[in-house]
Amino acid sequence: MIDLHSHFLYGVDDGARTSDTTVQMLAQAESVGISKLLATPHVNELTTPVIAHKIKETFHAIFQLMRKAGISIRIQLAGEVNLLSTSLDLTEYDWVLIGSKNKYILVETPFQSLPDRYSEILFHLRLKKIIPVLAHPERNIKLQNEPTPLIDLINQGCLVQVDAGSITGQFGRKCQRFAERLLHARAVHVVGSDAHESRGRNYHVLEDAFKVVETGVDNSYAQLLFEQNPGKIWDGEKIEETSIDETALYTTGWNKLMDGLNR
Repeated sequence: MIDLHSHFLYGVDDGARTSDTTVQMLAQAESVGISKLLATPHVNELTTPVIAHKIKETFHAIFQLMRKAGISIRIQLAGEVNLLSTSLDLTEYDWVLIGSKNKYILVETPFQSLPDRYSEILFHLRLKKIIPVLAHPERNIKLQNEPTPLIDLINQGCLVQVDAGSITGQFGRKCQRFAERLLHARAVHVVGSDAHESRGRNYHVLEDAFKVVETGVDNSYAQLLFEQNPGKIWDGEKIEETSIDETALYTTGWNKLMDGLNR
């Protein structure tokens, strides 16, 4: 598996607190079958040039920790960027971008609302040939009730990254139901761990979510979300477009149950 959303850098955000935790997280990631792991520390209004320098220094220091621990997983540096709270100069902060030929950026999705400015920022990213990957939109309260704005963003060229914990119910039933609807509608492009530690929000959730998608949808879609699409983003390759089944997206669990009883 390839994980494009993870907070294993120590001492830079609300993820790993110490270097020991970082080593534990990386060892765990390798043990569950993750071959490539992206470091995506939070990037927002608090990320000054000094903090950005610390993030890059910490990332490079981790390679020595990995050698000492005998960990061979591949890692790269990017960021989970809150574009609503910072006017990021991507020429200076180009390290937050993913890929080479085609550029991707992991964009933090707000949890409460989806202001117009959010859509405008994403539009301007696409004009710059940067493909936004929307981090955990299934956890947005407004989108859970009305997913149309998310579908509009997908149709405009944005990609969707769902947290593995949403699929397994770690963030509550409402969030889980929305994640299920997105999966059945084929409106998800990538699943990430969003791991913050080695105990609670860790990498085991990724293999648990893989099993849920494999049994609940199908194996080929699970392979697409956990391996193929993340691999293409990692390498900067284009992802093949897929059509969204909006009927599945707007059909609730109750509607599906009643449809089954009426057949």
